[in-house]
Amino acid sequence: MGDMNLQFSLYDREAGEMRLALDGVCDTEPWQPFVSPFPEQHVVWPSQGLHAVCFEYRHPTQHDKDGLYYDSVVTDWTPPVVHSVGIPRVDTERRLLYLVCDVTDDHSPVDWLFWRLGDGGWNGRPYAPEITLPIEWVDALEVFFGDRVGQATAVYPVSPAQDFLPPTVALSLAGGTGYVTSPTVAVTVVSSDNVEVKYVALRERRTGQVYEPLKGGVIETAIELPQVEMPDGKEGTVMAHVDGEYVLVAQACDTSGRLSGESSARVVLDRMPPELLAATLAGPAGEPVTVTTQMVLHVEARDTFGPMQVRVRVNGQPWGTWQALQNGQSQIPLSGPEGVLSYVADLEVRDAAGHPVAATTPPLRVNRAPFAPGRIRPGSHGYAGESPLLVVAPFSDPDGDACDGAEFVLSVNDTVVLRSGELALTDRWQLPVEWLELGVKYSWRVRMRDAYGAWSAWSEPFPLIPMRDADGDGLPDVIEEKGDTLPEVPDSDGDGIPDGQEDFNLNGSVDSGESDPRQRDSDGDGLDDNEEDLNLNGERDPGETSPALADSDGDGMDDEGEVLSGTDPCDGAAYFRFDALTPTPTAGGFAVRWIGRASRRYRLYRQLSLLPGTPAEEVTNVVPVGGVAPWYAVPVEVEIPAEHPAAWYRVTVDPE
Repeated sequence: MGDMNLQFSLYDREAGEMRLALDGVCDTEPWQPFVSPFPEQHVVWPSQGLHAVCFEYRHPTQHDKDGLYYDSVVTDWTPPVVHSVGIPRVDTERRLLYLVCDVTDDHSPVDWLFWRLGDGGWNGRPYAPEITLPIEWVDALEVFFGDRVGQATAVYPVSPAQDFLPPTVALSLAGGTGYVTSPTVAVTVVSSDNVEVKYVALRERRTGQVYEPLKGGVIETAIELPQVEMPDGKEGTVMAHVDGEYVLVAQACDTSGRLSGESSARVVLDRMPPELLAATLAGPAGEPVTVTTQMVLHVEARDTFGPMQVRVRVNGQPWGTWQALQNGQSQIPLSGPEGVLSYVADLEVRDAAGHPVAATTPPLRVNRAPFAPGRIRPGSHGYAGESPLLVVAPFSDPDGDACDGAEFVLSVNDTVVLRSGELALTDRWQLPVEWLELGVKYSWRVRMRDAYGAWSAWSEPFPLIPMRDADGDGLPDVIEEKGDTLPEVPDSDGDGIPDGQEDFNLNGSVDSGESDPRQRDSDGDGLDDNEEDLNLNGERDPGETSPALADSDGDGMDDEGEVLSGTDPCDGAAYFRFDALTPTPTAGGFAVRWIGRASRRYRLYRQLSLLPGTPAEEVTNVVPVGGVAPWYAVPVEVEIPAEHPAAWYRVTVDPE
């Protein structure tokens, strides 16, 4: 402990001799070799304390370099002595501890105080007999002291000299949510005091029920929520647990009688699951279908006691994360997989107590885009009149949706020169004559939109060549000359339908579905074309027969025959026939019935055999009445008396 090496520094000195004395007198010490420039000398101190050190140097030849030097050295190999350390007083208003220390050292000053809190790191500050520290450090403070030469004392735990602080307490629920499904609740009570906690009182604020006191420290226990008095459904009452909110309150008391503040925890007993009111999918803007993979889920639910959460998955994909159901309802944007015909969302709603309720939405149809359209008019050659009408082929949609609109573009050499914009509820575009130059080779494209807003792809480009049309019937003169119609007469056959409407694709030929612009009765069914194409537009519209088909409804009876007889030429199940043969209970005979037209005369014949030459007897003739208009169908019924023998019956209608 008392030995060390002393080092000397003499600059500009050659090797010579030196001698060292620890008592300040060198004369009696022997000379030793001096090795320049930093010689060391091992010494043993006789005692602790202050020492005067003498050092003398002499040069072998140059005595002007000789010298005698003195210095002081303090030796100290024992730590400071701690006489007392404590906290004799506390300023509770300022929340300060007064740490008072009595520490001495006989040989060197006490310079440092070191402290730490709990298992934390050590901190240092200059030593003083009294220092202030934060009051929060009272329960975990340790200190030690160091002198100037680095000797340190042992570690001392420090506690206050009196119980000057109230206890603390914290009450929490084991689950942490505050919502429970059982009246038995797990709680954790943590209490502490700078001396000792005597007990912790526990009660329920709403009912005033007091529980058995708990010990101090960390206590985990289960308590039962209070029961309340309820009618028993007869004339008495019964004690029962009731769903609702309860408040548990804890308060600690220490051995000095000081009370802590109250610590409370809100508990909601909830034994009922939430009620799911609505769960539906819609398109991004609320549409009944979606045209993309995006959709919105509308969720509405209610619960008696508090917040709810919802999670969703679409078409069996992984579940999404739980999210809050704000105010019992939410609009949740969702995304579904590609390539499916419909979306279905599974959802789970849970309340704060963890009760789940599940549901599956009705399917949301995925609206697929319509097919790219074809064209009807003009035909593949592209020839058209001076004010062409562009007509698209019948709308085709994979979902069967109706057409909601179209958009056309007109180009020259792949450069767009005209746009129609979005045209609602149409499949055609009429181009004014002033927009076009005759003989120029244009091309046109079209796309169509379904009823839910899905657009098709653009069609392929179709040719369009406006040509001279002297009679303005829409059919270019060059085509009329080819097809044997009259270029100077807009209605060559005089049936009231312009030639360009009958030859709808403007190619000079009579194609399937077209009437013949050279024949008043194109299909030879006895009805002129204008009697069948009532609006004279060259197309078969609802309620019209086809001027290109003698039997428009395919029931085996031509259109004129059905018109004459009063049946519907557009309905394959309606043609001129006996509708029924039924007994007549009152007369004992039977009745024959058919469908006719008001104001037409029908004749009923009977003959006993179908052999040639067998005469036919007219039984009766009738003119039906009724119907809103003369062409409306009305039932006709004729009774046959019982005395007539069995026979064959036939009905005819007179021409108008």
